[in-house]
Amino acid sequence: MEINNSDRFLTVELLERVASEFNWPEAYSFEDDLPDGVIMRFHKSSLYFCEGPDGEVELEFLPSDVGVDDALNLIDALTVLVPKYEISPDPFLHLNLNDDTSIYASLGKVENGVRDICILVIEYMSSHIQGDFSWVKKFMKSAN
Repeated sequence: MEINNSDRFLTVELLERVASEFNWPEAYSFEDDLPDGVIMRFHKSSLYFCEGPDGEVELEFLPSDVGVDDALNLIDALTVLVPKYEISPDPFLHLNLNDDTSIYASLGKVENGVRDICILVIEYMSSHIQGDFSWVKKFMKSAN
C-alpha cells in the first residue's frame, strides 16, 4: 500500500470539532489560513495551528501578538512555563496526552495532535489566551 505523506488533514472544521471538547477561558473564533494553517482567535491573542508533512501538528504564536520578529512555538513557551521542563523525563505524564508517534500523516494523528495541543494550552497558557505574554520575555532571556 502506497501512502502519500503530502495529504493534509488539518481543516477549520477539524479544529472547531476538537476545540469544542474543551472548556476555554474565553470565546474564540477561527480563521482559515490554509494551506499554511488555521488561526484560533481570542480577544487578546491568537493560536496558529499548522500541520507538517508527516501529520505532526504544531502551534505557533504570531509575532504580531507576542511582540517579536519571528513566530514562537508552543515548545518555546513550555520551556519557561513548565517547572523542571528541561530535566524531567516526561513533564506531561499527568496530562495523559495521546502523543501519537505514527510515522505517516493521518486524520487520527492530526486529531490527536490538535487535542494534545489544546490540553497543553489550557493547562499552561490560559493567561496567554487572555493577553499575558510575560512568558515571552522569560523565553527571550533564556534563549540568549
